[in-house]
Amino acid sequence: MDTRLDSLPFELLDSIASFVDDKDILNLRRSCHTLRAASDFHFRRAFLTSRTTSLDVHDLRALSELSRHPIYSRDVKEIKVDVQLNPPNPADNYRPLFPPYAKAPYTLLSADRRTTCYTTAILTSVLGNLPALESIRIGYFRSPYSELKLRQVVARHPNPLAVHSTFTMFTVDYDEMLLRVDEVISAMIASAKQLKGFSVDHGTLDKPALRRIPEQRFQSLGLCMQSVRSFKMDIGLSFIRSREDVARTVNMLSAMPMLQCLDLSINTPFAGVFGAINAIAPWANLTTCSLSRFSCTEEDLLLFVRKHLRNCRSISFCFADLIQGDWRRILYSMLTASKVDDLHLTDCMYRSTVPGGGGLPVNGGVWPSVNGGVWSSVNGGVWSAVPVGGNRGLRCLQPLHAGGSSADALKTLHGYIPSYA
Repeated sequence: MDTRLDSLPFELLDSIASFVDDKDILNLRRSCHTLRAASDFHFRRAFLTSRTTSLDVHDLRALSELSRHPIYSRDVKEIKVDVQLNPPNPADNYRPLFPPYAKAPYTLLSADRRTTCYTTAILTSVLGNLPALESIRIGYFRSPYSELKLRQVVARHPNPLAVHSTFTMFTVDYDEMLLRVDEVISAMIASAKQLKGFSVDHGTLDKPALRRIPEQRFQSLGLCMQSVRSFKMDIGLSFIRSREDVARTVNMLSAMPMLQCLDLSINTPFAGVFGAINAIAPWANLTTCSLSRFSCTEEDLLLFVRKHLRNCRSISFCFADLIQGDWRRILYSMLTASKVDDLHLTDCMYRSTVPGGGGLPVNGGVWPSVNGGVWSSVNGGVWSAVPVGGNRGLRCLQPLHAGGSSADALKTLHGYIPSYA
């Protein structure tokens, strides 16, 4: 509420002035300013401890309070929705953004429907009260206190890896997490909030229970995606099992004509996913594209590059299965069909299955991955993408044999790759 006297109706000011003198008017104004300053101070101390504030320990009520504040609600640009239910450490006082529900399958919500609708209504109101909101992220987030407790427990445990796996993998009830995701999507649809960024972090949609989100939710969600510029989602494994799942995914992707940054994990054995994505309208504004754990044919990959990545400056592909094709032609097409300055190609199976030294066979060469580098086999040799000079700072293929240099690689690249022009 505005506490300035000039914001009060004239009739009220005239009534006040009729029975108080000028000195009392000044005292009243000073009291209003003091009360407003004290209120802002206590609100900031309770909720805004830093520029990027985590409200997870204060539950959904805190986010609702923040959205109704006349000053601080204007500064919120991103909301991270934590769908993890149980605390990472039993001794931690961590609480998720949403209140817990009684366990029930998604199709049997009779006891929890009232609570679910109540939470969705609050979220809808919150989204409508944040004028500067640009991005929503759904995933796992921990408070700083939770991270501190986690580090303390790991430091004392004889097997830190086992402790970390327990905290991150076995503390989530996926049926209840489904309700969280469904509530967020429902609130986005009801508020008709135009977002610039939407992210569903790895693992959140990659579970059987989450496939039961009604298809109508994702169809309506497209209305909120028309202004999205950054999109990240894991659409693999159990999320895509049929042609209907492919169609639902493609419809959601096609609703983002302004997309600039795309990050997808396409870990699915179902054929036709990559070809279906090629069928949508081109993303003319796409500048960053990261695709991981995907399989496709050489023809689908080249069509995707020519159609969607013409203005892309950063390309990162992590293949689940090595493409059977001519990698010289593939690399040349990527370098010439787009404006790429940063090209990353790797095999996602390598780091988890092959120790340092060695690699997977590719056309008589090897496909190693060392220190997160980008590697491939071209012309019978082992090569790495490294930054070199030039007008565009384009990365070139550098031979890894002894004595190889960036200058030699640049000469070899210019003398070999253009033969496919």
